[in-house]
Amino acid sequence: MTAPSLVIHDLFRAVAAAPENAERIAVRCNGRTWSYRELDERSDALAAAIHRAGVSPGGNVAILVTRSAEIIVSMLGILKAGCAFVPIDGTYPAAVVRDYIARSKAAAVVVVAGCEAAAETISGIPRLSLHELEPAPPPAAVDAGPDTPAYVMFTSGTTGDPKGVVVPHRGVVRLVRDTNYIAFHPEDNVLQLSPVTFDASTLEIWGALLNGATLVVYGEHVFDPNELAKTIRDNRVSILWLTAGLFHLIARHALDALEGVSVLLAGGDVIQPDAVRRVFERFPRVTFINGYGPTENTTFTCCHVMTSASPIGETIPIGHPITGTTVHVLDAERRPVARGEVGELYTGGLGVALGYLNAPEATRAAFVDDPERPHQKLYRTGDLVREMPDGAIDFLGRADNLVKVRGYRVSTTEIQKKINQIDGVENAVVAAVDDGTGSRCLVAYVQSSGEPRKIKQLVKGTLEETLPQYMVPSVIHVRATFPLNENGKVDARSLVGATKS
Repeated sequence: MTAPSLVIHDLFRAVAAAPENAERIAVRCNGRTWSYRELDERSDALAAAIHRAGVSPGGNVAILVTRSAEIIVSMLGILKAGCAFVPIDGTYPAAVVRDYIARSKAAAVVVVAGCEAAAETISGIPRLSLHELEPAPPPAAVDAGPDTPAYVMFTSGTTGDPKGVVVPHRGVVRLVRDTNYIAFHPEDNVLQLSPVTFDASTLEIWGALLNGATLVVYGEHVFDPNELAKTIRDNRVSILWLTAGLFHLIARHALDALEGVSVLLAGGDVIQPDAVRRVFERFPRVTFINGYGPTENTTFTCCHVMTSASPIGETIPIGHPITGTTVHVLDAERRPVARGEVGELYTGGLGVALGYLNAPEATRAAFVDDPERPHQKLYRTGDLVREMPDGAIDFLGRADNLVKVRGYRVSTTEIQKKINQIDGVENAVVAAVDDGTGSRCLVAYVQSSGEPRKIKQLVKGTLEETLPQYMVPSVIHVRATFPLNENGKVDARSLVGATKS
């Protein structure tokens, strides 16, 4: 029996070639639709153009991106050419675009509509436009395998220094095909809400296109709950992924936006139990999935699947490893810890990235040898977790969220969880900041629509009753909203910086 392919474009070709899929809608965006046949043919034409431009298989090809169906054509065409795609936001400043192009050593750049101005600042490599493509037969087969790079995605992580994560085909396929946490069906309409420079889009795009479903691209709208609700309703969206920040916003203020969604995924930060309860109270038949995973392990590492509110406790665990993935809870010496003890999460299996592009030292620090599997790597996540009695993993926070204040080691994540359990609190961020004397103090930023003075008193009183004094923040700021970054996560740096100023 032939082993199933772990190559993205091979699987897409098989889906598109199936008689029942040829005219099925593959992508819908801003009123325009593309069938699987059209998507296959257009991406073939781009692959041929890439080869004519002198780009050899194995190279990197950048895409200047905005929200459009052209991005999907670009990704597929680059993969069919045997290359890896590098998505770069076309709205970034020209200097940033050029820096990412240089870091990725891109051999060419595909320019989608709306990014022409940014493209004009790029020199030295071919620029390809989808509007200038000529029909072409399928390109000759290229030598691509499971470990061939599929894309390079830049992530700053916690350091602020962009690193290009090199993700192979096998990581993507294991994420969306024959999984143990979600099933994509041809009848599904999957919303691509995430920007393609954010790894959640990997689940959205390939979950739809490698399973014969329809990908609904959220158009050039400024995000707001009403527009999201309209998009879901007009396109009968059945599968939706939200960052934790957006999920909490929708759950508290715009639940009706989720009408019609059958599978709701959220992640990227700690999920608040009360928000999940609200969703199940309004939509008792929905499946809710808390998905956890770094870019370096191809979007998801663990998932916790819920079909009712009955098992909700004080926290929502990140659950069990998805198919093709291993997890290891290790101490500082990389030895396994006992169940229930806190350790750092390491992850292995098919989802592990190939490393950081042109950054051997950073790669060696983060990708370590798997002691149980010769010649394979584990990714060191930097996240603290513990294994629960049923084997599920409970996320406790970043290892670098352990800060030293007045001689005590304090977990800011633990304080945030306590604050988030208080009635009237929508979200919380706790940080250790310079108090002006050379020492550090704890500051809490609380999101609430309540009267600020009363919320401050409630938070302070609750924490004083439930935590040691050294863990009670010295200052509490209350805000009606928290800033979100371009990926929909709470922008903690901006929040802290704005308060300082």
